[in-house]
This record gives sequence, C-alpha cells and structure tokens, in this order.
Amino acid sequence: MVKGSYVRDKEEKINIILDTFKTLVIENGYDNLSTRHIAKSAGISVGIIYHYFPSGKPSIAMRYLERITQSIFDPELFIGASDEEGQRKLYTDFIRKHLVSHKENLAIHRALDQAILGNEEVRKCNSEIIIMNLKKVAEDLMNRGLYKEIPPLDVIKRFLVNFKLIEAVIHRHLLVEPFFDSDDELVEFLTKVFLSLNQYETNNQRQAEQKQY
Repeated sequence: MVKGSYVRDKEEKINIILDTFKTLVIENGYDNLSTRHIAKSAGISVGIIYHYFPSGKPSIAMRYLERITQSIFDPELFIGASDEEGQRKLYTDFIRKHLVSHKENLAIHRALDQAILGNEEVRKCNSEIIIMNLKKVAEDLMNRGLYKEIPPLDVIKRFLVNFKLIEAVIHRHLLVEPFFDSDDELVEFLTKVFLSLNQYETNNQRQAEQKQY
C-alpha cells in the first residue's frame, strides 16, 4: 500500500512539474526560466525537482518531449494499413496528428530547440528519447505480425527516417516559413512523399528477394 501511494505521489509531482514548465514557457519563454523559478511556481522543493530531473530545467524539457512523442506514436494507427488505401490513411492520420501536436506545443518546441542548441547532453538525450519511442512502436507492431518480411533493424531505421523527415518539415513549416498556404496541402504533400518512398522500398525489397533465388 505504501509503495502504491509513493508511485502515485511520484507521478503526481512529475506531472505538476511538467505542467508548470509548459505554463511558464508559454508565459515567459525558455530563456527566462530557471529551475528555482519552476520549483517555486510548482510548489515543490528544488531538491525534489533535481531528484526526478537531475539536470534541472534541461531534463524537464526532455521529459516533456517524451510526453509529446508518446502521444504521437499510437500503434493502432498502423493496424490495417496493408493496401495502398490503408497506407494513405495511415500516413495522412499520422502526419495530421503530428502537425496538430506540434501546433499545440509550439512554445515548447521553441524551448526544446534552445535547450538542444545550448546543451550537447540534451541533444543526445533528445535523440535517445526519439529512438526509444520509435523502437517501442516498431517492436509492438512486429509482435502483432506486421513487417514480417523486413529485418527488425530495418523497420526501426525506416520509422526513424520517416519521423525525422516529418518532424523537420512540420517544424520549419510552423516555426520558420510555411511550405504551403494551408496545413491540408502540407499533409497531402507529405502523404504523397511517403507513399512514393514506401513503394520504392517495397520494390527494393522484392528485387533483393528475387536475387536470392
């Protein structure tokens, strides 16, 4: 019972810290924040924050990134995408979900950019979080019987390349300069790109299999 209470208390404190971080970033910007500022606003001691987030503010930023990426990677999106129409729906839904999440967390993404550019350890942590989440989704899908014909490492690599491309284009579209006049045009463009890439990879896979015989 005590252990269960501790877990709930720990999760509650972490969520309070993350929610406070988001609010303060939106209100004041990442550069104007300190770990002490976050602790004071959250009503939690600095020691507790460093206990859960060893590097303080940068660690909080990375944990918030993990929360965002976990909300994007829904394995259920990939189920049933066995034909071209299913794949089109998969890419459209995934890209749109990514775009909506990025828009809702625009201030946080700016903060993460600052954290990554200013701290090499944060940059490495950022990459590790993305790879970890992608690996989990890929393994989940392979356990469900998807991508049987593709080596596991190739599945993870494909997920990683696709995510990085979507992330880069959406990030620039929202934070630097729009690629198109509307988000719908961007989603349609990226969907076509990934359908073409998927066809290219499928053809390569078939050619490789034919050479074995």
